[in-house]
Amino acid sequence: MPVGITRSHGKILYINSIISIVMNKGLCVGVLVVLVLGAVSATVSTQAASDEDEELIDAARTGDVEEIKALIEAGADVNAKNDYGETALMYAALEGETEIVGILIAAGADVNAKNDYGATVLMYATVYGYTEIVELLVNSGADVNAGTEDGITPLMSAAVYGYTEIVELLLEKGARVKAALDEDQGLMDAIVDRDIKKVKASIKSGADVNAGTEDGVTALIWAALLGETEIVKILLEKGADVDAETEDEATALMFTVSNGNAEMAKLLLEKGADVNAEDEDGWTALMIAASEGNPEMAKLLLEKGADVNAEDEDGWTALMFAEEGGHTEIVEILRAAGAVSDQVG
Repeated sequence: MPVGITRSHGKILYINSIISIVMNKGLCVGVLVVLVLGAVSATVSTQAASDEDEELIDAARTGDVEEIKALIEAGADVNAKNDYGETALMYAALEGETEIVGILIAAGADVNAKNDYGATVLMYATVYGYTEIVELLVNSGADVNAGTEDGITPLMSAAVYGYTEIVELLLEKGARVKAALDEDQGLMDAIVDRDIKKVKASIKSGADVNAGTEDGVTALIWAALLGETEIVKILLEKGADVDAETEDEATALMFTVSNGNAEMAKLLLEKGADVNAEDEDGWTALMIAASEGNPEMAKLLLEKGADVNAEDEDGWTALMFAEEGGHTEIVEILRAAGAVSDQVG
């Protein structure tokens, strides 16, 4: 069953409207990342029509190339889905199995298949930044603009995770950001194109500097995610709300911290971003930095007044996230800043 945000040792994607991946990978316990993929279980429970179909999905998850070939030869359906609408191709993309991805595509796997939550194969490939797989999928006909019902796309996923090479590839292949209102599309296009002149022209023509997508990801958030410092400055100078929130109360600073862009975080904080803003689950920017093991970011946030003992809705603090993740340097930084260990998780 799909779950919401939980703790992880991996990257945290700060869009709470998206569904979590549930799987065990590396040091992770429970949820590894928060992304648009739905619930990906560590064991495969399928609605497949045959044992071969079920085995194919499992082989894709475990990276068994020879088993994949044998099962396809035996007639397994390469487009069979499990209980969450996931295919073997999705698992292969998630696990970075480039050879298996190629084999499945050659055998007729649908590169535009979606899981039950609307996430595409391309989204699975962006989780860990598998550029080669993304390129293979796109060159095989994957729709770069297909997304979930909430408007989350591969481009958004790649941008949030800081996979610059994938972002550039998707943009080159025609990926766009759909504004909630048609009159603001020019501004969003200009930001994605990194065209400062067009950004200024769009604003001069009346585009709303607080424009965003249907789920509230604003022009400012997009500019910050793309690392476009000058565009962020322009938007803020023209009145963009530095603390504008998505539907789930996430801010540009939260996205930027998750992205790991310290320079952009400094800019947003200098422009008045609330360092202690909380999303709907009580997560703060410091919690994200602690969870992701980013000491530079943690220091910056603390210097700007981050509450070291703030708790999320479950009573977890930044220190608890850092301890769970084994981020000893951040644990020391937080304790030196006054973090206490007696909260109950």
